[in-house]
Amino acid sequence: MAQLAGIVWTLLVALSLVASQPSANKTPVVSYSTFSLVSDGAANDQPSVRALSSPPPRPAGAAGIHRIIVKLKHPHTEGLARAETISRALQASLSAETTVHTAETTVHHLNSLSMDVVDLPLGVDAAATCEAALLASDEIDICEPDAVVATASGRRLRARAAQEPNRFVPDDPIFKEQWGMASIDMPEAWAFLSEQQQETASGADSVGKGTVVGVIDTGVDYTHPDLKDAMWVNQGEIAGNGIDDDGNGFVDDIHGWAWCDGSENPHIGDGDPMDEGGHGTHCAGTIAATANNQEGIAGVAFGRTKIIALKFLCGEDGRGSLADAVHAINYAVAMGATLTSNSWGYLGSTAYRALEEAIREAEEADMLFIAAAGNDDNDNDGPRKGYPASSELDSIISVGAATRNGEKAPFSNYGLESVDVFAPGTRIFSTMPGGKYAAMGGTSMATPFVAGLAALLWSTDPAQSYCDIKHRILSTSEKMDSLEGLCVTGGQINALKAVTCADCKWTPTEEPTAAPTEVPTQEPTTEEPSTP
Repeated sequence: MAQLAGIVWTLLVALSLVASQPSANKTPVVSYSTFSLVSDGAANDQPSVRALSSPPPRPAGAAGIHRIIVKLKHPHTEGLARAETISRALQASLSAETTVHTAETTVHHLNSLSMDVVDLPLGVDAAATCEAALLASDEIDICEPDAVVATASGRRLRARAAQEPNRFVPDDPIFKEQWGMASIDMPEAWAFLSEQQQETASGADSVGKGTVVGVIDTGVDYTHPDLKDAMWVNQGEIAGNGIDDDGNGFVDDIHGWAWCDGSENPHIGDGDPMDEGGHGTHCAGTIAATANNQEGIAGVAFGRTKIIALKFLCGEDGRGSLADAVHAINYAVAMGATLTSNSWGYLGSTAYRALEEAIREAEEADMLFIAAAGNDDNDNDGPRKGYPASSELDSIISVGAATRNGEKAPFSNYGLESVDVFAPGTRIFSTMPGGKYAAMGGTSMATPFVAGLAALLWSTDPAQSYCDIKHRILSTSEKMDSLEGLCVTGGQINALKAVTCADCKWTPTEEPTAAPTEVPTQEPTTEEPSTP
């Protein structure tokens, strides 16, 4: 069985996105504009900005050093207004030595996040441009070069039979291999919910009644027999007619969007987020594979969620740009995703502010961001951390990988303050492209367990906030001596405790008020790791 690409936590190439002209009465999820930078002009010259119906293809060989992500201090809701501010800042930042540019500078307006991705002309260094623009303009809050992230999975693993669960056992033939379900008391949780909602059909008949999970990954095989009924469908779009029917800025985005296609040269994106490598399909299966349908496996959410396929990782090693990750978050927010599952990242000493800002904007839309802690056997409390899982944002749940014995997987990152909880992450059986199934290991595989549980919990009470769901998952984790000191909770998720907890609603804590004190009158006398 061929290996999926091992984990690389480094930086990448940028890949673009296309969309058609949006309708006049609706702000699109993404829109475009362009302007020309002229290095031999006066510093106070203002480039002429004009709208585009779709972006031009990125030049062959264009690398991530020619792309930047920008957030203004006071972002205007109108993309063209933001482009004018950006154009002034970039024009002012040009040095006398900069080559004269005749190529257009394209701006991708991520309207749900009030952020922008700028494709610079070839020959313009992104890092130097940002440094100069921040000095030249007091209107820019964030300006960062694009970077590369990668999947957080290990290699595929040979299957090994798991112990038969003793409560609600779906009739899916490969369920017996899904040891992770039994380890988090998933069958018992399903049984509890089934008893609680006897009037609701289970299995295939109830697929997708509830929450929506954005799987930001390598795409999803939306034709897979175990996933086709669990795919989100954009009801405002007519498949295959080449028209942006719902005016969101994307043409034929039926099941999501693809910002890359796996080719050597980046393309402009399309509405076909089909997965070739398998990583995203594997994650989607753990979350939402149709349960109790006599087919393959069962997903954690057991028919209570839909999957939006958001493809930004491509190639054999599953790499993608941070700019496209921000694009994906922007889309998820705009299209109403409840949460996102993020089995990707990078190991570094600093977080990218642009990515953190995108997650923060999603947080304001009440969206959870479930993230893989990383596969470097690294202490994420130290100087080098697995990002974005280690970013200090309330909506992030950082997930480590545990073995079937309840121990930290040898490859998994950890951290008493930076990793929230563990979940099964070795020899995890799930869906693969082409109607197939395989076992894989990694924090990538642990993350979908938490995403699926979050979706399941949210489906029981949609009025819950992301804080409620996060608190419920973390406060009901099963404490384990083997995981003590390795994560915030000191344990692994437990589905039964999470669904049965009667008093788990999150309540904000108030800062304690210090009691007044009198002024003193005198001087106070760590199974084999997957290939990273």
